[in-house]
Amino acid sequence: MAFHTGPGKVSLEHDEILVAFHFPPQPKEHAGSAHFKYAMRDAMDISTIGCAAHCRLDNGNFSELRLAFGVAAPTPIRCQHTEQTAQNAPLNLPNAGSYQRICPARCRPAFFMAGQ
Repeated sequence: MAFHTGPGKVSLEHDEILVAFHFPPQPKEHAGSAHFKYAMRDAMDISTIGCAAHCRLDNGNFSELRLAFGVAAPTPIRCQHTEQTAQNAPLNLPNAGSYQRICPARCRPAFFMAGQ
């Protein structure tokens, strides 16, 4: 069952509370993770887009790639098609360009405007 069920909705009951997330440790050798959050104004905590990436390389090729986006769809999403396309592919600029074109296909950003 998914935790996020729709915009502003989660699968918790009215008397439940989320107390922790568990992320199993990942081997650090030839791997890295990063997160980026973009907001139109620093004074507000409303993201326009958020992206997290984790990758592991083996001889210059992706042995693992995970891409996740928040605020890019009604619920957080992973770009699994891009992850699968990158599997065992070399890390280079031409491939990065093709991944850049694949990811947005599933994204439907929510743009919040004051007063609407």
